[in-house]
Amino acid sequence: MLTIGGSATVTGNTIQDGSSNGGAGGIGNYGTLILNGRASVTGNSAPGSNGGGIATDIDAGPTTIGGQVIVSGNTASQGGGILNSGGSTLTLAGSASVSHNTASSPGGGIWNVGTLALGGRATVSFNTAPPGTDSGGGIYTYAGAVTSGVVAGFGGNVFGNKPDGTN
Repeated sequence: MLTIGGSATVTGNTIQDGSSNGGAGGIGNYGTLILNGRASVTGNSAPGSNGGGIATDIDAGPTTIGGQVIVSGNTASQGGGILNSGGSTLTLAGSASVSHNTASSPGGGIWNVGTLALGGRATVSFNTAPPGTDSGGGIYTYAGAVTSGVVAGFGGNVFGNKPDGTN
């Protein structure tokens, strides 16, 4: 697992096959994080915790995922791909992709408790959470807000998630 305590920019690197039972499987962000270029966060797991790929701590600085970054194939209890904690801001921009992640409870792609902004051609697609009224296969917003033109359905920013796109 990569831990960010201050400010970091990751461009074109791969964070892969990490595992943690007490935090993020791939990247634990306690500061400010920018992922850009062709970086990928894949195959990480946090089976007893949240944020299989990336987890932002409460009141961490902003996390920006842009360029052609891929967050894919990660698993966790909540937020299979990304956990965005309270007070934090997560921005998906460019052609960033959060796809094919799995959570054993809500938030297959993203579990959001802070502010989530989607822009550009960024997508949240083909993620999985268990069935139920509060599942959020793509994005589960427990508290906080989702902003910046989220378009659900095929051809939009959020599509192909199971059991549903956003909640």
